[in-house]
Amino acid sequence: MTIFTVDVSSHDGPVDWAAVRAAGISACCIKATEGGGPGLRYTNPLYSSQVSGARAAGIPLVGAYHCLTREDVAAQLRYFLTAIGGSPVPAWGMIDVEPFDELTIRGLAPTFDVVEAFCHQWWTATNQPLTIYLPHWVWEQMGSPTLTGLPSATVLVASKYPHTELRGFEVLYRLSGGDDGPGWAGYGGRTPDLWQYADRALVPGIRGGIAGCDVNAFRGDLAALTHLLTGVRLTGGATPIPRGDDMPSGEIPFEFGIGEENQWLDISHGVSVPLPEVGSGPNQWGPAWLYLAANGLCTVRYGCYPSGRWEAASVDLTRPAGPLPIPAGTTLLILGRKRTPGAGSLLPGRWHVQYGRQVG
Repeated sequence: MTIFTVDVSSHDGPVDWAAVRAAGISACCIKATEGGGPGLRYTNPLYSSQVSGARAAGIPLVGAYHCLTREDVAAQLRYFLTAIGGSPVPAWGMIDVEPFDELTIRGLAPTFDVVEAFCHQWWTATNQPLTIYLPHWVWEQMGSPTLTGLPSATVLVASKYPHTELRGFEVLYRLSGGDDGPGWAGYGGRTPDLWQYADRALVPGIRGGIAGCDVNAFRGDLAALTHLLTGVRLTGGATPIPRGDDMPSGEIPFEFGIGEENQWLDISHGVSVPLPEVGSGPNQWGPAWLYLAANGLCTVRYGCYPSGRWEAASVDLTRPAGPLPIPAGTTLLILGRKRTPGAGSLLPGRWHVQYGRQVG
């Protein structure tokens, strides 16, 4: 089975997502940002509407991508996560690694060191897979480095366009060799997980179905693609990818420890996580809690300390691990679990849940 996905940016304008879904597209990745340092900062003005439209049309996997530059990696990561942290929130993230003319002219084309650093910092911050679009020719320009040093959950998208004429996306895939096409050839010690086989494929709903767009192929079914991109299994309940260490035990705060024994698999799996800026003043973050429910889903509760007094958690969400849509007035930091050295009263190796509600 082959799954087809599309990449969309502001250049594609408003998209008829219902037509895209009806055509058989199962996933999309929408440009959110580019850069994030002093040299270049760009946010797609259509990002929110494109994500909302894709979700409303029932596209199963809606992702967001960031065009990488060689500027400070931490700044770029913050910029990207801030842009995708509102509501709606995408299910998966990707970086686009290309020496675009506007980057090369400014001396901002990404290097492989930046690619490596971003992948590792993303993993540290989110504990979620990151997809990288790294064409073979770009990889060669970077000196043909090994890709085996990237986090094991990194998803590789290759590109090779055997046919450049305007044709229907399924026809172009067959003409390009299909599941045995040249774009599946490995490099850097990796075999591509997805292949962008056309940048001029006709997809109903995108550019009126008469101008081309980027289309990718995945050799597998939707459950396998979901697991690959998000770390969540669709079969047998949504379960995050095992990473060699289950969530450690932790104490649930007193406010949430009463009367909940029958709701959770084991209340000892609730972990109170003060963030670095936790405090009782304005613009400070309150703790967040992650529970492992009996159905294998992660449930998040969060709240804040206005005026030094605990305010009950205002939201109770249960969904697969991944970015959370949260209500207006809530600010999202970073979603996911993170293993770091201890901070404050936390023990070394404690899991951190890096999201919460901002006060003031």
